[in-house]
Amino acid sequence: MIGKPFAVVVCFCISIFLNGKVLFAQALKKDSIRTIQIIDKRKSGAQPATQTLDSNLLLVYNANSLNQMLQWHSNVFVKNYGVGNVSTISIRGSSAAQTQVNWHGVNINNAMTGLSDFSAMPVAFFNKIEIAYGNTQPTNSVSGSINLENEKPSFLKQKKMNSMLAYESLQNIVANTSFLFANKKFSNTLKLNFNHDQNRYSFYNEDQNAKDTLQHAQTKSLHLSNDLYYKVNVNNILSFHLWTFQRERQIPAASFETNSVKHEENTVLRTLITWEKTNFYRWNLLSTIGVITENYTYTDSAIQLVNNASVLQIPLSIKANYSPKPNHYLSIEATASKADMLSQSEANMYTGGLQASYRIDNVFKSLSIKAGLKKELNSIFTLPYAYHLFTQYKLFRGLDLYASWSTNYRMPTLNDLYFIPGGNKNLKPEHSKNFESGIQYNKQNGKLHFHHDLAYFNRSVKNWILWYGSSIFTPHNIQEVHSRGVEYMMDFAYHLFSTKSKNENSKEPLLMEIQQKQPFSKVSRHAAIIGGILYAYTLSTTVNSVIPNDYSINKQIPYVPRYQLKMHIGLKTNLGEFTYFHTYTGYRFITTDETQYLTPYQTGNLMLTHKFQFKTYRCMISGKCLNLFNTNYQSITGRYMPQRNWSVAMNFEF
Repeated sequence: MIGKPFAVVVCFCISIFLNGKVLFAQALKKDSIRTIQIIDKRKSGAQPATQTLDSNLLLVYNANSLNQMLQWHSNVFVKNYGVGNVSTISIRGSSAAQTQVNWHGVNINNAMTGLSDFSAMPVAFFNKIEIAYGNTQPTNSVSGSINLENEKPSFLKQKKMNSMLAYESLQNIVANTSFLFANKKFSNTLKLNFNHDQNRYSFYNEDQNAKDTLQHAQTKSLHLSNDLYYKVNVNNILSFHLWTFQRERQIPAASFETNSVKHEENTVLRTLITWEKTNFYRWNLLSTIGVITENYTYTDSAIQLVNNASVLQIPLSIKANYSPKPNHYLSIEATASKADMLSQSEANMYTGGLQASYRIDNVFKSLSIKAGLKKELNSIFTLPYAYHLFTQYKLFRGLDLYASWSTNYRMPTLNDLYFIPGGNKNLKPEHSKNFESGIQYNKQNGKLHFHHDLAYFNRSVKNWILWYGSSIFTPHNIQEVHSRGVEYMMDFAYHLFSTKSKNENSKEPLLMEIQQKQPFSKVSRHAAIIGGILYAYTLSTTVNSVIPNDYSINKQIPYVPRYQLKMHIGLKTNLGEFTYFHTYTGYRFITTDETQYLTPYQTGNLMLTHKFQFKTYRCMISGKCLNLFNTNYQSITGRYMPQRNWSVAMNFEF
């Protein structure tokens, strides 16, 4: 099955490490070193109510899937249906289907379920991950988005290889390999990821009142991605993006079950072609077309059940940006999409739309205003107009006040409409009204760098879709849900010392030194104390329902914690990092009337990295110890998470 490719990948990683010096030594001896300085202005600060995960953090989690990093390093609540199994998220009290996941700007949520499985997203495949918590920017989702990106190529002549091998105490093995080849016209990055996970660990089973060991939880997956860019000329870049994977996983028994023989197989292929044209009569154009196919097989031999499902998605978008005069920005985007459940001829959906926004900066020197309008036509539903208004006021240097008003909607998925048995063709789209306001403060004063973002949000969603029933579950537009709360994000760095290289000068624009021939250059020595806090208080309650005597009125939505707190403190140098993370997750009700709940839990987690730099390659060793205090807890009822566990990884760059 996938066992043989594992041996190939491991041997390949080892061979690259042993022979990397030989592969590049000859080129290094022949080439002379030329230094290119690229001058860029420092960015004023992050977008309000957004979080960009640090590239160094992505490197540390190179052996993990995205769900683990989001769980420890964001205000997102991750719902893990067991280690190695489906992981979904909730942002600000939303359902899992109300958050959009974008890959190169294209929504990759499954058209059948409306969900994205974050356990099937290797962190190693991305070098920029952004979390948009609210609606301060125009989105096509009711509740925020996760944006997965890779940096655009520089089209400089270079060759680079990365290899990573990791082991987890859960008896899991991960291997990554990537290759970068670029010149003045082409840039191609190929990435491979292989997982062979036993997911074997012990826990105290409260349902059985005994110590238990997770069984039937093996997962195997093979991921491949490729990003190819072709520079036609200075103003035209054509690119092709591919991401495909195959995964097999066993579904373990829940804590209240005696055994399980459930099994899943997934095969996913995502392809995108983009064309970017700049300076076209002062317009910048970006066109994207894609084809996404997903095949899913679920079996349970205990009841002789076999379920196969396939879906095809074809997204298309054309985006144009124009600046008619300084500080004025116009954006127009036309979109179209087709979604088909291949097992049913009638199960399809066509959507086409147009949205436009206009932004004006520095009104009265301190005010920025952005307004947008969206209209879509759909083959099944009549969709309303959606609008967006965002204002930002610079009170003084580093301190911004912002507010956002918007409406949006989420269309029912193909499963909601056509699932057999239980689909409901009479469903209406969910419709939301959103308000958000906050304070953002950034400070860089000598040795101290400080970022702070405090936000209040208020969202009302009508026609909330909920599946319920007895022997057959069916989706219904039965509820109105009101979500409101406060989010706080803060991080700081206090620099203890810094020895700058020759070209560094903090008073000048940011200088990025690129060695065109020499793969690695000497870096400055530095040390800093780093820390941060992530806090979320969320009330997400049912305020109206068509069900008579509905006990969920004014009660918290299941699996939405009212309180989340995550903190970290550590020491970071040019040679590595040592950081302690602490998390607290509050009560999560598992019934709509709040009669049953999962108890709060806390975890302590350590992360350590150390870097070695040699003439032709660099190496980073990282280690993590999670759940230091051996907390016995459940993310979803019946799914106990690992107690104390550790992992170690070695990453080589040639």
